[in-house]
Amino acid sequence: MLKDTVPTRVISGDPLVLAFGARDAEFSAPRTSGCGPLGRVLDRALGLPSTAGANAFDMDVMVAIRSYV
Repeated sequence: MLKDTVPTRVISGDPLVLAFGARDAEFSAPRTSGCGPLGRVLDRALGLPSTAGANAFDMDVMVAIRSYV
């Protein structure tokens, strides 16, 4: 589940630019697919598949919103 880590803040008003942080530490990661013979090597190197709760994804996001009128 994606959770806020840094409150949303306005960076600029014109154009509107917002920034926030989020984290997901409850997702699972499946095995690779479509990698041919390298699939098994990649799975082993990356520790895939990986169960929910064994992974974490943190992101700092900045989004610009502009009207196209």
